[in-house]
Amino acid sequence: PVVDGVIAIYPPVLASLLELTGPVIVEVWPVPITADNVVPVTLSEAYTAFDQSARIEFLGDVARAVWREVTRSSLGSPVRVADALGTAVEEGHLMVWLARADETELVTSLDLSNSVPAPRSDTLLLVTQNAAGNKADYYLRRSLRYEATIEPVDSMRGARVEGSVRVELQNDMPDTGLPRIVMGPYTDEFVAGENRSFVSVYTRAAFSGARLDDEPVGMESATELGRRVASRFVSIPSGSGATLDLDLDSTIPLDGGWYRLDLLRQPTLVPDDLEVVLRPAPGWRVAELRGPGTMAADGSVRYSGELRRATSIRIRFERTGAAGIWASLRG
Repeated sequence: PVVDGVIAIYPPVLASLLELTGPVIVEVWPVPITADNVVPVTLSEAYTAFDQSARIEFLGDVARAVWREVTRSSLGSPVRVADALGTAVEEGHLMVWLARADETELVTSLDLSNSVPAPRSDTLLLVTQNAAGNKADYYLRRSLRYEATIEPVDSMRGARVEGSVRVELQNDMPDTGLPRIVMGPYTDEFVAGENRSFVSVYTRAAFSGARLDDEPVGMESATELGRRVASRFVSIPSGSGATLDLDLDSTIPLDGGWYRLDLLRQPTLVPDDLEVVLRPAPGWRVAELRGPGTMAADGSVRYSGELRRATSIRIRFERTGAAGIWASLRG
């Protein structure tokens, strides 16, 4: 058969749809399925309530019940529908692929492809992949800190970036009281409640060193998606955390004279806690700031919050002192 397209819908999308339709009834579940409970019911509670075969059938029942209500209900104005689904789209929980080129352009224009854009200057993306075969991702909390000093070079065509990335991972999965399909282990290689993740950090700058919980470690290095990526397996016992620090030092291109940091996100259930600190090198200052972030008293640009959607910070630098005056006169 010819596949015309694929639509991927994750439970947060069902929550958005239920905001429009109201609750649905699924006979095998004791309470109505609502916008507030559909995510924990489908991603957590169902594993305790059913065996694997019954759970798969139940998930299908939930999806069918929601879709049936969507198709027969009055959802309201297009603005109301867009508002309800907008967050799910921005967070990457609704993705669409269509085979025809003209349809692909439409999908891209609506931000439904969830594709990784080509880098224009600097970039940051954290990806974790479950390597234990359990359901540890539901219980994983991630935080990310990017700190760098930026020095424009080559007549503002590039910039030297020297700094660090800190990844903090917290495993809140218990090691007792949940089915084996949730906690594991499946083999003697793992223990119950363990989070074994393949952690990858994508940046534009090169990595010069790494530490795991303050101990020097090696990283797998590669180039993917037009970016440098450093990766390694990280094991986190139940109720514990791990910290991975990466050092950066290299020259990257500027985007038409602007330093641009594209902050991308893996579509995880819980958004990352993010902190960014960008400092101009000695002899430079921030002339203009676009996007999120604020100017601090020390001249740095700072931004913190939950990374719920892809965003960009753009900074134009200028020289300070006599060099800056001479550059302005020449310009």
